[in-house]
Amino acid sequence: MGKPQPTGPQFGYLSDWQLGRVREALRAYRLYDLGAGSQHTWCDVREAIAVYTDVEIGRALKIGGERLRQFVEGVSNKSRGLHFPVPQPESLAAIVSFLSHEDINLLKADELEEYRPGYQAALRYAEYLRESCTDSFTLSVSDLCGTLRAEYKEQDAITVLNMTVQRIDGGDDLGVVQLVEECARYRENKGPLPVASSEGHRDASELLSQSTSGGWGVITPEDTLVLFLKKKSSGQNHCYYSVNDMGVWSKTGGRFLYLMNHKFGVEVTDAFGSNLSSVQKQAAQQVLEFRFAS
Repeated sequence: MGKPQPTGPQFGYLSDWQLGRVREALRAYRLYDLGAGSQHTWCDVREAIAVYTDVEIGRALKIGGERLRQFVEGVSNKSRGLHFPVPQPESLAAIVSFLSHEDINLLKADELEEYRPGYQAALRYAEYLRESCTDSFTLSVSDLCGTLRAEYKEQDAITVLNMTVQRIDGGDDLGVVQLVEECARYRENKGPLPVASSEGHRDASELLSQSTSGGWGVITPEDTLVLFLKKKSSGQNHCYYSVNDMGVWSKTGGRFLYLMNHKFGVEVTDAFGSNLSSVQKQAAQQVLEFRFAS
Protein backbone atom coordinates (compact mmCIF):
# COMPACT_ATOMS: atom_id res chain seq x y z
CA MET A 1 0.00 0.00 0.00
CA GLY A 2 2.99 2.29 0.45
CA LYS A 3 3.76 4.83 3.11
CA PRO A 4 1.41 7.81 3.35
CA GLN A 5 2.58 11.05 1.83
CA PRO A 6 1.50 14.03 3.97
CA THR A 7 0.33 16.32 1.15
CA GLY A 8 -2.38 18.09 3.19
CA PRO A 9 -1.82 18.99 6.85
CA GLN A 10 1.76 19.32 8.05
CA PHE A 11 1.84 16.50 10.58
CA GLY A 12 4.66 17.96 12.60
CA TYR A 13 2.56 21.09 13.25
CA LEU A 14 -1.01 19.97 13.87
CA SER A 15 -2.95 22.28 16.19
CA ASP A 16 -4.69 21.14 19.35
CA TRP A 17 -8.12 20.98 17.71
CA GLN A 18 -6.71 18.93 14.80
CA LEU A 19 -5.05 16.50 17.20
CA GLY A 20 -8.33 16.30 19.09
CA ARG A 21 -10.13 15.18 15.91
CA VAL A 22 -7.51 12.49 15.29
CA ARG A 23 -7.74 11.27 18.89
CA GLU A 24 -11.52 10.98 18.82
CA ALA A 25 -11.50 9.09 15.52
CA LEU A 26 -8.83 6.70 16.79
CA ARG A 27 -10.77 6.19 20.01
CA ALA A 28 -13.90 5.40 18.00
CA TYR A 29 -12.04 2.77 15.97
CA ARG A 30 -10.73 1.03 19.06
CA LEU A 31 -14.21 0.85 20.60
CA TYR A 32 -15.98 -0.24 17.42
CA ASP A 33 -15.38 -3.68 15.95
CA LEU A 34 -17.89 -3.84 13.07
CA GLY A 35 -20.56 -5.41 15.25
CA ALA A 36 -18.38 -8.27 16.46
CA GLY A 37 -19.38 -7.58 20.07
CA SER A 38 -15.89 -6.76 21.34
CA GLN A 39 -13.51 -3.83 21.15
CA HIS A 40 -10.00 -3.68 19.75
CA THR A 41 -6.95 -3.52 21.97
CA TRP A 42 -4.38 -0.79 21.33
CA CYS A 43 -2.08 -3.49 19.97
CA ASP A 44 -4.84 -4.42 17.50
CA VAL A 45 -5.01 -0.77 16.44
CA ARG A 46 -1.23 -0.63 15.96
CA GLU A 47 -1.36 -3.74 13.76
CA ALA A 48 -4.27 -2.43 11.69
CA ILE A 49 -2.40 0.80 11.00
CA ALA A 50 0.63 -1.23 9.87
CA VAL A 51 -1.51 -3.35 7.53
CA TYR A 52 -3.10 -0.32 5.85
CA THR A 53 -0.06 2.00 5.72
CA ASP A 54 3.09 -0.18 6.05
CA VAL A 55 4.12 2.05 8.99
CA GLU A 56 4.86 0.27 12.26
CA ILE A 57 4.46 2.59 15.24
CA GLY A 58 6.98 1.78 17.98
CA ARG A 59 9.86 -0.69 17.88
CA ALA A 60 7.61 -3.53 19.00
CA LEU A 61 3.91 -4.37 19.12
CA LYS A 62 3.33 -3.56 22.80
CA ILE A 63 5.41 -0.40 22.68
CA GLY A 64 3.47 0.88 19.67
CA GLY A 65 0.15 0.00 21.28
CA GLU A 66 1.10 1.87 24.45
CA ARG A 67 2.16 4.94 22.46
CA LEU A 68 -1.23 4.99 20.75
CA ARG A 69 -2.99 4.61 24.10
CA GLN A 70 -1.04 7.51 25.60
CA PHE A 71 -1.77 9.69 22.57
CA VAL A 72 -5.53 9.10 22.91
CA GLU A 73 -6.05 8.63 26.66
CA GLY A 74 -3.18 10.70 28.00
CA VAL A 75 -0.54 10.16 30.67
CA SER A 76 -0.99 11.31 34.25
CA ASN A 77 1.90 13.18 35.83
CA LYS A 78 1.86 14.71 39.32
CA SER A 79 3.65 17.88 38.26
CA ARG A 80 2.10 18.33 34.78
CA GLY A 81 -1.29 16.70 35.29
CA LEU A 82 -2.76 14.82 32.33
CA HIS A 83 -0.85 15.35 29.08
CA PHE A 84 -1.01 13.70 25.67
CA PRO A 85 2.28 12.70 23.98
CA VAL A 86 2.08 13.32 20.23
CA PRO A 87 3.48 10.67 17.84
CA GLN A 88 6.28 11.48 15.42
CA PRO A 89 5.14 13.13 12.14
CA GLU A 90 5.50 9.89 10.13
CA SER A 91 3.43 7.96 12.68
CA LEU A 92 0.82 10.71 12.87
CA ALA A 93 0.55 10.78 9.07
CA ALA A 94 0.04 7.00 9.11
CA ILE A 95 -2.71 7.30 11.72
CA VAL A 96 -4.56 9.93 9.66
CA SER A 97 -4.10 7.90 6.46
CA PHE A 98 -5.51 4.83 8.22
CA LEU A 99 -8.52 6.65 9.68
CA SER A 100 -9.24 8.27 6.30
CA HIS A 101 -9.11 5.00 4.34
CA GLU A 102 -12.42 4.16 2.68
CA ASP A 103 -12.60 0.88 4.62
CA ILE A 104 -12.33 2.74 7.94
CA ASN A 105 -13.98 6.09 7.10
CA LEU A 106 -13.69 7.67 10.55
CA LEU A 107 -11.93 10.86 9.51
CA LYS A 108 -12.35 12.90 6.35
CA ALA A 109 -9.47 14.93 4.98
CA ASP A 110 -11.36 18.23 5.09
CA GLU A 111 -12.07 17.76 8.80
CA LEU A 112 -8.45 18.77 9.44
CA GLU A 113 -8.59 21.76 7.11
CA GLU A 114 -11.13 23.98 8.86
CA TYR A 115 -12.14 24.47 12.46
CA ARG A 116 -15.91 23.91 12.55
CA PRO A 117 -16.69 22.53 16.01
CA GLY A 118 -20.44 23.02 15.89
CA TYR A 119 -20.83 21.59 12.41
CA GLN A 120 -18.70 18.47 12.73
CA ALA A 121 -20.72 16.89 15.54
CA ALA A 122 -23.98 17.71 13.77
CA LEU A 123 -22.77 16.32 10.45
CA ARG A 124 -21.70 13.07 12.10
CA TYR A 125 -25.01 12.76 13.95
CA ALA A 126 -27.05 13.41 10.79
CA GLU A 127 -24.92 10.96 8.83
CA TYR A 128 -25.47 8.29 11.50
CA LEU A 129 -29.25 8.80 11.44
CA ARG A 130 -29.31 8.43 7.66
CA GLU A 131 -27.54 5.05 7.69
CA SER A 132 -29.62 2.30 6.01
CA CYS A 133 -32.45 4.77 5.47
CA THR A 134 -33.84 4.92 1.94
CA ASP A 135 -36.89 7.12 2.58
CA SER A 136 -36.71 10.71 1.42
CA PHE A 137 -37.25 13.53 3.89
CA THR A 138 -40.75 14.98 4.16
CA LEU A 139 -39.51 18.09 5.88
CA SER A 140 -36.34 20.11 5.25
CA VAL A 141 -34.49 22.74 7.22
CA SER A 142 -35.36 25.18 4.42
CA ASP A 143 -38.99 24.89 5.56
CA LEU A 144 -37.94 26.07 9.02
CA CYS A 145 -35.52 28.86 8.11
CA GLY A 146 -36.42 32.17 9.67
CA THR A 147 -37.41 33.26 13.14
CA LEU A 148 -39.92 31.44 15.33
CA ARG A 149 -41.38 32.90 18.52
CA ALA A 150 -42.83 31.36 21.67
CA GLU A 151 -43.86 32.80 25.02
CA TYR A 152 -45.19 31.64 28.36
CA LYS A 153 -46.27 33.29 31.60
CA GLU A 154 -45.19 32.40 35.13
CA GLN A 155 -46.73 34.42 38.00
CA ASP A 156 -45.87 38.08 37.35
CA ALA A 157 -43.32 37.49 34.58
CA ILE A 158 -43.51 36.54 30.93
CA THR A 159 -40.77 34.79 28.97
CA VAL A 160 -40.37 35.30 25.23
CA LEU A 161 -38.19 33.03 23.07
CA ASN A 162 -37.05 34.00 19.59
CA MET A 163 -35.42 31.11 17.71
CA THR A 164 -33.57 31.70 14.44
CA VAL A 165 -32.86 28.76 12.11
CA GLN A 166 -30.36 28.87 9.23
CA ARG A 167 -29.48 26.10 6.78
CA ILE A 168 -25.83 25.03 6.51
CA ASP A 169 -23.97 22.86 4.03
CA GLY A 170 -24.19 19.14 4.65
CA GLY A 171 -27.77 18.41 3.64
CA ASP A 172 -31.22 19.86 4.07
CA ASP A 173 -31.67 18.00 7.34
CA LEU A 174 -29.17 20.17 9.21
CA GLY A 175 -29.24 23.75 10.46
CA VAL A 176 -27.66 26.27 12.82
CA VAL A 177 -29.91 27.53 15.61
CA GLN A 178 -29.76 30.58 17.86
CA LEU A 179 -32.23 31.11 20.70
CA VAL A 180 -32.69 34.44 22.49
CA GLU A 181 -34.67 34.11 25.74
CA GLU A 182 -36.02 37.24 27.44
CA CYS A 183 -37.90 37.39 30.72
CA ALA A 184 -39.81 40.60 31.47
CA ARG A 185 -42.43 41.87 33.90
CA TYR A 186 -45.96 40.84 32.96
CA ARG A 187 -48.12 43.88 32.28
CA GLU A 188 -51.65 42.51 32.49
CA ASN A 189 -53.37 45.88 32.48
CA LYS A 190 -51.01 47.61 30.06
CA GLY A 191 -51.50 45.64 26.89
CA PRO A 192 -49.32 42.92 25.34
CA LEU A 193 -45.59 42.77 25.90
CA PRO A 194 -43.89 44.80 23.15
CA VAL A 195 -41.90 42.85 20.62
CA ALA A 196 -38.12 43.24 20.75
CA SER A 197 -36.42 45.26 18.07
CA SER A 198 -34.95 43.62 14.97
CA GLU A 199 -31.60 43.61 16.76
CA GLY A 200 -33.16 41.68 19.67
CA HIS A 201 -32.94 44.60 22.13
CA ARG A 202 -35.69 45.65 24.53
CA ASP A 203 -36.13 48.47 27.00
CA ALA A 204 -33.77 47.60 29.86
CA SER A 205 -36.31 48.76 32.46
CA GLU A 206 -38.70 45.99 31.42
CA LEU A 207 -36.20 43.13 31.32
CA LEU A 208 -35.67 40.79 34.25
CA SER A 209 -33.18 38.57 32.42
CA GLN A 210 -31.88 37.86 28.94
CA SER A 211 -29.79 34.97 27.60
CA THR A 212 -28.62 33.62 24.27
CA SER A 213 -28.08 29.96 23.35
CA GLY A 214 -26.48 28.63 20.19
CA GLY A 215 -26.19 25.23 18.58
CA TRP A 216 -27.61 23.15 15.80
CA GLY A 217 -30.67 21.15 14.83
CA VAL A 218 -31.14 17.91 12.92
CA ILE A 219 -34.25 16.51 11.26
CA THR A 220 -34.35 12.73 11.61
CA PRO A 221 -35.61 10.44 8.83
CA GLU A 222 -38.70 10.01 11.04
CA ASP A 223 -39.48 13.75 10.68
CA THR A 224 -38.49 14.59 14.25
CA LEU A 225 -36.67 17.86 14.86
CA VAL A 226 -33.93 17.63 17.51
CA LEU A 227 -32.16 20.77 18.73
CA PHE A 228 -28.93 20.79 20.76
CA LEU A 229 -28.18 24.16 22.35
CA LYS A 230 -25.58 25.61 24.72
CA LYS A 231 -26.21 28.76 26.74
CA LYS A 232 -23.39 31.19 25.98
CA SER A 233 -23.19 32.80 29.42
CA SER A 234 -23.06 29.62 31.52
CA GLY A 235 -22.24 26.79 29.10
CA GLN A 236 -25.40 24.98 30.20
CA ASN A 237 -26.68 22.40 27.68
CA HIS A 238 -30.31 21.74 26.85
CA CYS A 239 -32.32 20.08 24.09
CA TYR A 240 -35.60 20.55 22.28
CA TYR A 241 -37.59 17.77 20.60
CA SER A 242 -40.54 18.27 18.27
CA VAL A 243 -43.81 16.90 19.59
CA ASN A 244 -46.22 17.39 16.71
CA ASP A 245 -45.95 15.35 13.50
CA MET A 246 -43.50 17.36 11.43
CA GLY A 247 -44.49 15.51 8.27
CA VAL A 248 -48.10 16.61 8.65
CA TRP A 249 -46.89 20.10 9.59
CA SER A 250 -45.03 20.34 6.28
CA LYS A 251 -47.87 18.98 4.12
CA THR A 252 -50.51 21.27 5.61
CA GLY A 253 -48.31 24.34 5.43
CA GLY A 254 -48.54 24.89 9.19
CA ARG A 255 -46.83 27.91 10.64
CA PHE A 256 -46.21 26.65 14.16
CA LEU A 257 -44.62 23.68 15.87
CA TYR A 258 -44.52 22.26 19.39
CA LEU A 259 -41.14 21.65 21.01
CA MET A 260 -40.44 19.85 24.28
CA ASN A 261 -37.73 21.68 26.20
CA HIS A 262 -35.55 19.24 28.15
CA LYS A 263 -33.16 21.08 30.47
CA PHE A 264 -32.88 18.86 33.50
CA GLY A 265 -33.57 15.24 34.38
CA VAL A 266 -36.37 14.23 36.75
CA GLU A 267 -35.63 12.60 40.09
CA VAL A 268 -36.89 9.01 40.20
CA THR A 269 -38.42 9.58 43.63
CA ASP A 270 -40.46 12.46 42.22
CA ALA A 271 -41.48 10.66 39.06
CA PHE A 272 -42.68 7.50 40.79
CA GLY A 273 -43.50 8.87 44.22
CA SER A 274 -46.19 11.12 45.62
CA ASN A 275 -45.18 14.01 43.36
CA LEU A 276 -45.90 12.25 40.06
CA SER A 277 -48.76 14.61 39.19
CA SER A 278 -46.58 17.68 39.73
CA VAL A 279 -43.84 16.16 37.58
CA GLN A 280 -46.36 15.52 34.79
CA LYS A 281 -47.61 19.10 35.08
CA GLN A 282 -44.06 20.41 34.95
CA ALA A 283 -43.33 18.30 31.85
CA ALA A 284 -46.47 19.61 30.13
CA GLN A 285 -45.39 23.19 30.83
CA GLN A 286 -42.15 22.54 28.97
CA VAL A 287 -43.99 21.97 25.68
CA LEU A 288 -43.78 25.33 23.90
CA GLU A 289 -45.66 26.47 20.83
CA PHE A 290 -43.35 28.22 18.37
CA ARG A 291 -44.93 30.32 15.62
CA PHE A 292 -43.18 32.01 12.74
CA ALA A 293 -42.65 35.70 13.39
CA SER A 294 -44.60 37.81 10.94
